[in-house]
Amino acid sequence: MEQAVELLIDKVTQISNTQEKILEIVDGMQEKLIKTEKIVIEMQKKQNEMEKTIIEMQKKQDEMEKTVIEIQKKQDEMEKVQDGMLKTQEEMRRDFREMVKRQDRMEETQKEMQEELTRIGNTVTIMENEHSQKIDLILEVIVGHTEKLEEADKKHERNKKVIDIHGHRIYALEQQKEK
Repeated sequence: MEQAVELLIDKVTQISNTQEKILEIVDGMQEKLIKTEKIVIEMQKKQNEMEKTIIEMQKKQDEMEKTVIEIQKKQDEMEKVQDGMLKTQEEMRRDFREMVKRQDRMEETQKEMQEELTRIGNTVTIMENEHSQKIDLILEVIVGHTEKLEEADKKHERNKKVIDIHGHRIYALEQQKEK
């Protein structure tokens, strides 16, 4: 019986150790999630900076067009500058699109990580439930054994009294035989 109790205690200990490992994994995943969120925030800041740069470039382009209207002689030079700026703007838009794609991938990764955390949380909840059921079963067994031991002690005491009484009777009978 003690072996069964020890085996149950070992199982409970193993479950507790497994639970601690799962909690460590969950903590690690939460740290990764926090890092991912920081990266997303940083990318959003960069995106805002790029948008500001694009707005500034558009303002400069407007100024250049005014200059072209005012100075027809420098139109060729201005067109070259404008072409360069358009290329830069296209590159920036390409970069911006790439950043948006990266952000989308990061959001998807974050979503997958959140789903994984949910799955792990569900597993931990199931394990905690099973753990509590096993502990309840162990307590029931312990209470049952305690009751049986108490009954056995009572029976032992009664038998002891009966033996004492019988011992006195036997002694008395032996004393009578000797006389």
